[in-house]
Amino acid sequence: MAFMASNAITAVHYSQSGRFRHIVEVSVSRVDLVGRLVPYGTLRREDVVNGIKYRNQIFVTCSGRYFLPTNSPLVRVFPVNGTDYIKTEPNGNPEDNLGNLPEY
Repeated sequence: MAFMASNAITAVHYSQSGRFRHIVEVSVSRVDLVGRLVPYGTLRREDVVNGIKYRNQIFVTCSGRYFLPTNSPLVRVFPVNGTDYIKTEPNGNPEDNLGNLPEY
């Protein structure tokens, strides 16, 4: 199914405390009408979770300068042990996973 994303997560910032690494915030670009990424700013992890769950926002991961549906995995919310995590692939790990995006 094809979709048009409006929010592309381009980098992540992890917490360094605790047993697992958790995303604290993400760098987000908006996708313009021709697929170019326009830097937007940062969002807290909770804002991404709430945007997906309650506002039907679409987020993808993107490592280039353009949004390509075939190379931009959809970010979804998966609960693990009662906590919501943002991931591109479901698994039972109690941590966020958005692939190999650069860290800042």
